[in-house]
Amino acid sequence: MIRLPNPKSDIQEYIKIIAVINAYVEQNNLTNFNFDDISKNLTQIGNISSQKAFGSKAMAASFRDDKSLDAVFNQSKALSEVLRLLGLIISDSNQHTFRITQFGKYAASYLATPKEYLKKQILELISHAYLNINYKHPQIIANDTISVKPFLATLLILPKIENFITKNEFNYFILTLESDTDKALSDTATEILKARTTKGYFQQHKDSILNNRNISENTASNYTRIPIAFFKSFGLLQKSTIKDHVDLKSYLTDKTKFIDGVNAAKSTEIYIADTEGVALQTKLLTSQNIKFKDIENRTKEYRLFIALKSLTDFYNISEDAKPFLRAKFENYSDNNLFAFPYQILKGEEIEDFEVILTEINNQCNLSLLQTVDNQDEEIEFYVFDKGSEISASLDHFPKLKTDISFDCLNCRPAKCYEYSTEELKCVNPVLQEIPDKNPQQVCPVGAISFDNQLFPQLNYSKCLDCGICIARCDYGAINYQNEELIISQTLSKQNLKTEKANLADAKKCFSELEFTLKYTVDNDLMLEILSKFFKKVQKLKQDDFYPLVRNLLRSLDLKAKVGKSGDTQWRYDAIVVEPFVMPIEIKSPTEDSFINPNSIRQAIENSITIEASHSLVKKAISGVVALMYSNKRSAAEDMLKDANDLHNMRILLISVVVLAYLNLKDLENKFTIKDIEFLFNNTIGSFDNIAIREFWINYLARREELEALDSKASYYAIKDKVSNQSFEFQEKLKQEFEVFERVFNLIKAKK
Repeated sequence: MIRLPNPKSDIQEYIKIIAVINAYVEQNNLTNFNFDDISKNLTQIGNISSQKAFGSKAMAASFRDDKSLDAVFNQSKALSEVLRLLGLIISDSNQHTFRITQFGKYAASYLATPKEYLKKQILELISHAYLNINYKHPQIIANDTISVKPFLATLLILPKIENFITKNEFNYFILTLESDTDKALSDTATEILKARTTKGYFQQHKDSILNNRNISENTASNYTRIPIAFFKSFGLLQKSTIKDHVDLKSYLTDKTKFIDGVNAAKSTEIYIADTEGVALQTKLLTSQNIKFKDIENRTKEYRLFIALKSLTDFYNISEDAKPFLRAKFENYSDNNLFAFPYQILKGEEIEDFEVILTEINNQCNLSLLQTVDNQDEEIEFYVFDKGSEISASLDHFPKLKTDISFDCLNCRPAKCYEYSTEELKCVNPVLQEIPDKNPQQVCPVGAISFDNQLFPQLNYSKCLDCGICIARCDYGAINYQNEELIISQTLSKQNLKTEKANLADAKKCFSELEFTLKYTVDNDLMLEILSKFFKKVQKLKQDDFYPLVRNLLRSLDLKAKVGKSGDTQWRYDAIVVEPFVMPIEIKSPTEDSFINPNSIRQAIENSITIEASHSLVKKAISGVVALMYSNKRSAAEDMLKDANDLHNMRILLISVVVLAYLNLKDLENKFTIKDIEFLFNNTIGSFDNIAIREFWINYLARREELEALDSKASYYAIKDKVSNQSFEFQEKLKQEFEVFERVFNLIKAKK
């Protein structure tokens, strides 16, 4: 049985890991690195934990003279195996020292490039590498008697087994393959179909596998963690249920049919070919599938040819490379090859391959596995005169005082696209090391990307109308036109001065651009936006909803992070780490639309864990975020009262719509962190109309204090930020309370 490590199951995590290691190697001018280097770098960004310790403390907590008992060392070892299987790193002189391949450097550039088409190319190549993982593998000392690509075999076998497979079938039939020839796959398909039609056969087969391999069922089930996650990430397989497929209806009615040894229920999970999986099944009909075992005993020259030809076949540029390949290799063949260089070449041959790769790129004008240096690439952007005054709103292009309209300036750093390192930096180094998932991405659903000319663009069909990008634009340049949020450079090209520079010079130019921005929010339009947001969010699953919550919190100047799936060291879905610590339990709308008693119970546990296991704070406040509030007379209210009365623990209930409301209101009112802290620190239970009324009273009182006491005001330090604000206290309070009542109607408990 092929035994797969399972340190992480998110492909984005592996990309981040190789990027961190590559940066470490380059900064220190190293040719190779070892397990300790992996551990040191990944503990610092929270990717490895041990003994309830995280970050740099994890290595000390984990250290054992016997490395087999060192948890951090073993996590690094497991990570290195996945990186080697993919071809991102290779062993260098021994099994404990490694170097990053050209492919690894190319994959690491994924995080550095803002260009969406490049990110797509990199992911496609990593997907290709994943499917070509073969055993025997030239980098892994194990499974050397077999010749199989298990993940590719999964797609190949689907048409033979009614076009679906389960996790258990993958585990006990695919991972036990010794060959993936047509006959071997047909024989395995026959076995799977027999297990689906013969009572007791699946259990008998599974028991035989476990006994012969001397492993437990729990251990075996872990081998599906990475494959299933990768299959889904790359669009190769998608999870479904039996009830969703008319052609499989007989599994629900025929008692002589079984899935994983039992009669199926409507909710029984299965996996079917997704878009990319279907396309690949077609492509493989005209390709020659090559594994390392097939060519292990051929000449080095032949393996190098297969490596180069398979790579050019993947990119469909073999005709362009043909003259070079014909001249370089005697064994040239026109056959379309399905293989990947770093999984069919021996370690000592990869250096030769990468030398030839440079040659073919130069001679054929190609860019195979070439990283792009975004720092030196020229950017076109637009500027106005220093000291300008800008007026902006949700549905009008911003205007200068001279009545000149403009739109996107293509500024750097591009705050609408990503958070800067400085923004993500915590004052407390311990809090900095708490893990975070995809921390730099601003748009939670990836609606903002960059085109080939490095201009930001917004795909409104993906947009949630959350307002995060609107709030992050310093110039009011992202707004609604014809009821759609847009990013455009048309007006700026026409009306402003055009500049061109590299990234560093562009950043310098914008850092020196002095201006004032006055933003006006139309309340009726804001309510329309929030209504659209409310409807769109109802379809969100965890992967999109969790970062949405985190980024809305960040828009309120709270340093927030999202927990990583499978991380057992932390009991939170998200966490605010500064200026106060607050673990947050999140219920995505597809999981549960309402804040329920169970989520409050989990929030209480989160607070206890933060205090007991990580000693961050005493009596931490804890939050629950969902789409809607529950009925106040529910059991949830009793739990809130008991937690506060008995344990002095404050549990805050927050609708994601309230976070979006505050985010949009901030555009005009310019909240400070003191305003937001007041709201969080003076609320128990729901952020409802009473809590928001108190917030506005406090907000307006502060602004009156500033005006009355001038430089003696306790919040005088924020005066520059809130200059030119003048409110009639009672009128403003009445208006804002009426507006929030309309917002609250969307999310309050329905009787």
